[in-house]
Amino acid sequence: MKTRKNVFLWSIFGVSAWLLVNTYSPGGSSMEGFVKTPTAFIDSEQARSQVDDLIGDFGQAKVLPAAYELQALVALSYFPELKDVPIRFALWESPFAHTSRPDWQSMLWPWMERSYTIGIGKQLKTSLAATAFRNLSFNAQIGVLGHELSHIVDYEQKTNAVLMGLGLQYFFEDFQICFERRTDIQTIERGLGYQLLEWSRSVHPLLTADGRGHLYLNPEQILTRIEENDLYDKTDHGFFNNFEPHF
Repeated sequence: MKTRKNVFLWSIFGVSAWLLVNTYSPGGSSMEGFVKTPTAFIDSEQARSQVDDLIGDFGQAKVLPAAYELQALVALSYFPELKDVPIRFALWESPFAHTSRPDWQSMLWPWMERSYTIGIGKQLKTSLAATAFRNLSFNAQIGVLGHELSHIVDYEQKTNAVLMGLGLQYFFEDFQICFERRTDIQTIERGLGYQLLEWSRSVHPLLTADGRGHLYLNPEQILTRIEENDLYDKTDHGFFNNFEPHF
């Protein structure tokens, strides 16, 4: 009986992995028509003056935490194709600073509209406390939310079966590296490269010390991608010349 159970479980794993390998596109999603002009610094006061318009344009089907409503709306404005996609931004007791995932309940039946949760962790271990969302600058907060929203853009193009396979693949470190770095690249191409760079310069040394920094592009790699991308005005680079992480 135990042997049959093991064969069944490995069969599920094999089918899921096959679906992922044959359907997953490392090249990422098409972003044509959805890219905003990058800006080195997104001013919170200017954004706050536009909050009503942001809510009207990008707040549909969203559950936004009061403390971070503005950051979420600004990040969402870079992803207009997610305008009608149900997304909940949730503060939760989690050891992970940030995460995004499909809600499993919405994946039970093919006719159900899929929904997602972006989790913002509140209970990080002491060595990673400085990486918590509440300790990031406004600019960096938008950058990391852009990373999570890039995941959702990717998820939206996949079937439920492929997403389940992706979840299994994520247990393997090589896949994690490819998955997270590719999402960083998508975030840069979306126009949030400077915001991602500020986040990375703030947290990457701590993530590296914790053994997870290698999963993501480091600040130098992000800046190289920005410099190679014609979307970015190179004169904005001066904003980061004297940037100091605020641990």
